[in-house]
Amino acid sequence: MNTKTLDIIFDTVEQKPVRLSLPKIEHNVTKELVVTEADKMIKSNVLSLLGAQVIQVKTAQLTDKTVTVLF
Repeated sequence: MNTKTLDIIFDTVEQKPVRLSLPKIEHNVTKELVVTEADKMIKSNVLSLLGAQVIQVKTAQLTDKTVTVLF
């Protein structure tokens, strides 16, 4: 079984990282898609609910993990 997780790290005004992890990604993810959607999140201030003013995307990575169930 393959599982993918998208991790996006944002920077705040205080230059502290805020991580958003999205597990079980089943669609094709491109750099352009992540940048566009992350910018929408920043503009909507949805991440400000975490108590930090997010100002930009720092990094994003897609982790593909294979899990083998033994029993």
